Amino acid sequence: EQGGEIAEAKSRELMIDLMAKTILIGWKGDVQLKGEKLEYSQENAKRLLAIDGFREWVDTQAKDEAQYKAVKDEEDEKN
Repeated sequence: EQGGEIAEAKSRELMIDLMAKTILIGWKGDVQLKGEKLEYSQENAKRLLAIDGFREWVDTQAKDEAQYKAVKDEEDEKN
C-alpha cells in the first residue's frame, strides 16, 4: 500500500511540474495564495497547481481551449 501512495505522490508531482511548464505559463491580474500576492514564476505556478481543485480547473480550461482550437482550425481549413 505504501508503495502505491509513493507512486501516486510522484505522479502528482510530475503532473504539477509538467503543467507548470506547459499549461500555466503566465497570468494577469492579482493572484493571491493565503493572502500573499503571487507574481508569475514556475515555482508559484507549482504552488497553485498543488491545490487539487485549482489543478483540475486549469486542466479543464486547457482542454476546453484545445477543443476550441481544434474546431477553429477545422473551420479555417474549410474556408
